[in-house]
Amino acid sequence: IATQRDDTAVLVALTARQLNRGAKIVAAVREEENAPLLRQSGADAVITSASAAGRLLGLSVLSPSAGTVMEDL
Repeated sequence: IATQRDDTAVLVALTARQLNRGAKIVAAVREEENAPLLRQSGADAVITSASAAGRLLGLSVLSPSAGTVMEDL
């Protein structure tokens, strides 16, 4: 789930979980404080945009070619 707003992601997670109890739900949030709410809504994994960007920056410093590959994904 990757929406522009965290509250929309919560609603999508709730709906997806109702439609399929066994679905693997991975959601992106913009604000770290919303991650627990998304987990409570049924997401199995939650990725925070800021932390993902920070990891990409760190990876690019350690291995520029790996950073380039991640950008392409």
